[in-house]
Amino acid sequence: MKNEFEEFEKLIAFLRENLPETICLVRNKERYDEIVRSITEIQEYFVEQDDQTQFVIEKDKLLGMSLCLSVVCQLLSTTDIESLCKVIGKADSIDIEPLCNGKIRFTFGFDNAYKPAPPYQESENRM
Repeated sequence: MKNEFEEFEKLIAFLRENLPETICLVRNKERYDEIVRSITEIQEYFVEQDDQTQFVIEKDKLLGMSLCLSVVCQLLSTTDIESLCKVIGKADSIDIEPLCNGKIRFTFGFDNAYKPAPPYQESENRM
């Protein structure tokens, strides 16, 4: 009986041989600066709504190339939808979830904050 995972095993062997073990990430300068401005605007907007708002900023746990802003607040209420859309418009994704303590968590995702460092030749002087 032929191994049903043979093709998959070939792919894994190829990846092990050809992918670098460690990938160094560097800031994607243009996008990173845009993300920082956007995160600042979002924080200011939410603090105006609720001065007890809590913020956490971290890299995504899967690849580490994106940034996530987590906002936990009691309430978000606005009649100025255009203003809200302008503030959150640079985010690539948003998740909204109710928490057991009665608060709400907004998670804003910002893609391409980091990118793989370009490869270099070992003969290249990097200092």
